[in-house]
Amino acid sequence: DLDLFDRQDFGGVNKMKWIKMPENVGFVIDGLPHGVDLMRWLTGSEVKTVAGFSRTFIPGRQVEDTTAGIMEFTNGAVCTVNTSCAVPGPYPGEYSRYSIIGTDGLLDMDPFGELHISNRKDGWRLVATQPKVGWESAETAFGDARMKAYREQMQSFIDGIHGKPMQAGSGADGRAGLAACLGMLTSTRERRLVELA
Repeated sequence: DLDLFDRQDFGGVNKMKWIKMPENVGFVIDGLPHGVDLMRWLTGSEVKTVAGFSRTFIPGRQVEDTTAGIMEFTNGAVCTVNTSCAVPGPYPGEYSRYSIIGTDGLLDMDPFGELHISNRKDGWRLVATQPKVGWESAETAFGDARMKAYREQMQSFIDGIHGKPMQAGSGADGRAGLAACLGMLTSTRERRLVELA
């Protein structure tokens, strides 16, 4: 119904009014759970303790738009996170960036750009480049470079429904990522560490 579309009775296209509503809780819920998923997968362990420091910088916004957090994992790994939708302009790696430092080397990954690794023996080096997503139009933003992962994820969910092994995360994985993010907001509000595991 084009009249419905023109009146924007459903909230309008790209309005995303929900993201500013108190019921949304904050940007950390939108911006960080997948990062928590990745860190759980990479470390092979669960988030044990979180601390967070959240603020709202965008005028008129009723919920958090910026969080700095720390996660301690059950295997002893420590992870720092920063997530914000209040940045004043674009910068390299603005959508997502992971820097992982281990005992024998490090990894610096922009999931929408380059993957570098480094160690004492071989130094800093580029090992992979993600094909450009092309955010500027629907034709490129939803092209094969980006949508292949979504197709594979949907196939994994379908496999799970049919009793086959799944490659995608489970509901428990989703809840674990969300619990870490909510824990950071609790930490901010109550000025304390929050134990999860």
